[in-house]
Amino acid sequence: MNKLRALSVAGALVLSVLGTWAALRYGSPFRYVRALLVAAFVLALPSVLAYGKLWARRGRRYVASRRRDGGHGTTFVSEERDPESESALSAVATALAREDEYRDVRTEDFSDGEGLLVTHSGFHSSFVRRTEDGRLVVTGDSETTRSLARRIGDLRGVSMAERPNNPFFSPIPVRGAPRAFLSVLLIVALAVGVGSVAGAAYPVDSYNTLEKAVLVSYDARADFVPGVSRTDARLDKAAFMTDSLGEEAVEIRWEANESRFLVEDAEQALAISADVRTRLRGTDSNSLSPAQAARVDRIETDLHEAERSVAEAITVRLENDTTGEYAPRLRSLRARLRRAAERPIRASDSASERRRDDRPSPWESKPAVLSYVIARQTTAIGWD
Repeated sequence: MNKLRALSVAGALVLSVLGTWAALRYGSPFRYVRALLVAAFVLALPSVLAYGKLWARRGRRYVASRRRDGGHGTTFVSEERDPESESALSAVATALAREDEYRDVRTEDFSDGEGLLVTHSGFHSSFVRRTEDGRLVVTGDSETTRSLARRIGDLRGVSMAERPNNPFFSPIPVRGAPRAFLSVLLIVALAVGVGSVAGAAYPVDSYNTLEKAVLVSYDARADFVPGVSRTDARLDKAAFMTDSLGEEAVEIRWEANESRFLVEDAEQALAISADVRTRLRGTDSNSLSPAQAARVDRIETDLHEAERSVAEAITVRLENDTTGEYAPRLRSLRARLRRAAERPIRASDSASERRRDDRPSPWESKPAVLSYVIARQTTAIGWD
């Protein structure tokens, strides 16, 4: 197996395994059909090109044979199998060597087996070979090729028929500059397949394809790398998302004046902020190791800093009057980012839990309600 074919098979295998794992990991298997189609494309591409070259070659020979006189540059194949195919070539060589029409008859080694080289008058030659199923094949670029085929047919008792295609032609491997181009094409297809899996795993607009691929890699590490837990992967993703959130501030500063992408960047920043909070809230504080708990605190600190950075970038654009009609929307988004930056993640969760815990139980308030009902009934019937 050559390197190009190895790359094709390995790439298709990686995409198939990745797509299958992602379908089991994230659900919705139909979203990963595109990745499997890319895998099939990567696997079949080298063979398709090789067979394409073969059929193009056969097509050229067929057209050429139709334009030329019979017997010139054509192929003759026996209609029947030679009854003694193993000794057919040696018998033909012995018979032709006795005839004066042929200058020389000798055995030659071809890539697919032994054959005969028959030299006519001058420098013209013909080739006699035997297929695996026992059929005789005569090829050549001489006017006497037809008479040679007829003579061999008489010697072996078979019918030699003209064929447009040589049965010994095999798929032609891709070499040279096309091979380098094909290698690049396979790598690009692999990247597209991986991006398709990442996009299906995280079908949101807050991250680009490369960022989604990184998020998928964290999930894969948690599933396949020993010692990496789901909590570690959750914190890795939260830290990576926080870095992505900080990049939104840079993008807001670089966007063109009065661009709608200013609003998109700010909205993506809020979405990423919500994603980070979801990851951090999903960690069980009671099961965190000291190192993981410290990392949660660091990520939360970085998150608030990134939120303030994005809000500050919006402020700069508003003060420079470069937001145009999007100014009111950006002010609203900035206010939400500022509130998020001042809102602790776990403290707010604990307070909300305390508020829920402080609510009186219906069973705790039932005695007071019963006392009130009894008092009203007593007054109504005049017992007091």
